[in-house]
Amino acid sequence: MTITMLASFMLSVFFTGCKKDEYYRDRYIGNWDFVTERTILQYDSNTGNYVRIGDDTIYYLGKIISGNLDYELIIQFTENDEIILAVADKKGTLCLPLPNPYRSFHGSSIGGFEKKDKIFLENIYRNHEIDVRILYSVKGTKKSKK
Repeated sequence: MTITMLASFMLSVFFTGCKKDEYYRDRYIGNWDFVTERTILQYDSNTGNYVRIGDDTIYYLGKIISGNLDYELIIQFTENDEIILAVADKKGTLCLPLPNPYRSFHGSSIGGFEKKDKIFLENIYRNHEIDVRILYSVKGTKKSKK
């Protein structure tokens, strides 16, 4: 009993304060139309800032599937990009689960679902190369089952 309580406490400390519930994620699983706006930044060592070097928009028929852990969703929003997030509440708020050994994305304001058929992800980024950072803004609409 105490081992279970200790494990529960330790997991709650690691998981960024988001309450995860496996039942929230199931309503979002399926095929999605994603529109991803990317901004590519390169670090300028002279100024100590990142400088915009490119932009693009990607339209992709992706998917959202269950992750390895009960609270995880794997969101594939471009051919080469997927992010693993946790559904935090009934409203569809998303957060980065921690600890996350496959965490390649970072962010300050992740996003969430609007109802069961819309998703938005903001202010997420991935360090691509030593001096390159890619910012992502993602919007998606769930494909209806026919």
